Amino acid sequence: MIILSQKHQKRLRKLVIRQIRFYRKSRYENLNSLWVKIRKQKDRRRRRTMAKLYKIERIKMMKQMAELNSIQLREIMAA
Repeated sequence: MIILSQKHQKRLRKLVIRQIRFYRKSRYENLNSLWVKIRKQKDRRRRRTMAKLYKIERIKMMKQMAELNSIQLREIMAA
């Protein structure tokens, strides 16, 4: 066992604390980057789904409008 002076003990303690802090910070950054990737993927998926739903709604509305127009045309022709 090595006997250290007060000054050296303090420096060593600071060094260890700094290393632990850096390790934890890097670990949390790693976890956070994984979560960010997952979040982006979910957002992309959600946007695609919303775009598909919007297109489906627009097509449905266009078909209804076309149907209404054909009914009105038939009524005009019949009159």
